[in-house]
Amino acid sequence: MILEQEILQLIKSIFWHFAWLPIFFILLYLFHEYWMYYVNNKFWRAKDWALLEIKLPQRVPVTPKATEQMLAGLHGACKGPNLIEKYWDGYIQARFSLEIVGINGEIHFFIRTERKFRNLVEAQVYAQYPEAEIFEIEDYTKNLPFDMPDKDRDLWGSDLVFIKDEVYPIRTHPYFKEIEAEEGIIDPLASFSEIFSHLRQGEQIWMQILIEPTHDPWQKKSEQERDKLIGAPEKEKPKSGLSQTISMIKQEGAEWGKKGSEVFLGIGSGEQDFADKKEERQLPSLMQHLSPGTQDKVKAVESKATKLGFNSKIRFIYIGTRDIFTKANVSALSGAFKQYSAQDLNGFMSGLSSKTSVDYFFEEKRKLYRKRKIYMNYRYRSFDGDPTYILNIEELASIFHLPGIIVQAPSLPRVEAKKGGPPAGLPIG
Repeated sequence: MILEQEILQLIKSIFWHFAWLPIFFILLYLFHEYWMYYVNNKFWRAKDWALLEIKLPQRVPVTPKATEQMLAGLHGACKGPNLIEKYWDGYIQARFSLEIVGINGEIHFFIRTERKFRNLVEAQVYAQYPEAEIFEIEDYTKNLPFDMPDKDRDLWGSDLVFIKDEVYPIRTHPYFKEIEAEEGIIDPLASFSEIFSHLRQGEQIWMQILIEPTHDPWQKKSEQERDKLIGAPEKEKPKSGLSQTISMIKQEGAEWGKKGSEVFLGIGSGEQDFADKKEERQLPSLMQHLSPGTQDKVKAVESKATKLGFNSKIRFIYIGTRDIFTKANVSALSGAFKQYSAQDLNGFMSGLSSKTSVDYFFEEKRKLYRKRKIYMNYRYRSFDGDPTYILNIEELASIFHLPGIIVQAPSLPRVEAKKGGPPAGLPIG
C-alpha cells in the first residue's frame, strides 16, 4: 500500500513538473504562425507594383516559343532567402501576373510586376518582341467599385485547378503545331480572342495567371511518378547517421562471416555470387513492356520536368451589367480551356472552393460571399483560394502569349506601325 502511494506520488510529481511542456510548444507554434503572418504581410504591403500593357504591330510573326524564352528570363527573379530575410524581414518570393482582359469587346495584354523588376520584364519582352511597345497604366480593376457585385452588376468567377497531379502536363503549343499540317494553323489563343471580342458594352472578362518562380525540387515528384509508371523498384530512403552506422556494422559482419566460412569450412559461394550478379543485371524498369499509351505518359512527365517551373494559379472573372449578364460567356471561356486537356494527361477544371456557384443550404448568401471573395482575390492578385500547382514555361506560354499573325481579332489594340527597336541601353536587371 505504501509502495503504491509512493508510485502515485511520483507520477503526480512528474506530471506537475512537465505538464507545461505541451502548453509551451503550442504557444511557441502559435507565436511562430502569428509572427510569420505579421512579417510576411508587412513585407508584402511594402511592395511597389507596376501594371504594364504590351502592344504589337500588325502582322508580326511571333510564336509561343518567344514567350517561353521571355518567361525563362523572368525566372531569374527567383531568390532563396537566408534565415534573417525569411524570419525577420518576412521575405516573399517575387511574383508576376500575366493577364488577358476583355473590356467592352476590346482585348488587352498586361504583365503586373514589382517596380524594381520592371526593367527585367521590359528587357525580356523586347528581347523576344523587338517591335513591341510597353506602357505603364493604371490598374483597370480600380475602374469598378471596391464592393462587388452591386445592384448594377453581377459576376461569376473561379480559380482553375488541375484534374490530375501537377506532374502531368497539359497540351502545349508543340501539340498544336503537330496538327497544323492537317487542319491549318491553330493557336489556342484565338478562342479567347474570339470570346473577348464579342463582349458587349458593359461586359468584362478578366483572366490572370499568377506565377512565382520556384527552385523547389518539384522534379523529384515527377521522377517518383515516372518510376511508378515504368515499374522501377522503389529507391531506398536515405537513412539517419545511426541507421547507416548499424547497417555498415551488419554488412561488415556479414562479409567477415562469409569469408570465414569460405576459408575455414571450405564452403564456396559461387552460386550466391552468380545470384548477386543476376540481380544486378535485372532491368531497373519495365519500360519495354509498357503499352504505347503508358510510354507516352512517361515521356510527357519527363518532358515537363526538364523545363523551368513556376508555382502558378489561374483565375478568371466575368462581370456584366445585370440586364445583359449571361453565363453563356462563362461556358465559352471554360470551353476554351478545354483545348489544353488531354484525357491521358492533364487538364483544367473549376476549383470547388472558389467557383461562385453553390448548392443546397443558404445558396444566395454563400454565392454573395464567394463572389466578393474571388473579386478581392483578383484585385489583390492573391494566391489565396484553391491550391496552386506547377506550370512550366512551355505550359504557361501555351496559355499566355502575345498574338501574332495567327490571331487577328478586330478589337485587338495594335501599334499602328512598326518601330525601329527597343530603347537603347535598356538595363536588364
